[in-house]
Amino acid sequence: MIHPQHEFIDYVFDFYGKDGIYDMNATKEQITSATNIRLKSLKYVKLPFDGDTIDRELVRDILISKFNLKIPEAPLKMLADGRIVKNPLYKEFRQSYRAS
Repeated sequence: MIHPQHEFIDYVFDFYGKDGIYDMNATKEQITSATNIRLKSLKYVKLPFDGDTIDRELVRDILISKFNLKIPEAPLKMLADGRIVKNPLYKEFRQSYRAS
């Protein structure tokens, strides 16, 4: 049986690890460290750990602040008038992935 914290780390890695949904190139070691901060920090003591989206996003914020990771730009953006256009700041999606 896999420990629930290991399942959570895999879950976060699927989002923020290499080739994840929001690839921040986070390692499992960084995610484990950020998860431990989430579990032990007094800042989060009033929030129960459920291993859900809220916890994932808290760990994401810790990854950003502790390891200086960046969230990738979205490929599309919505303009004020509601039109959706290609984001000029977005790097071609997994350009290196397609090349291999």
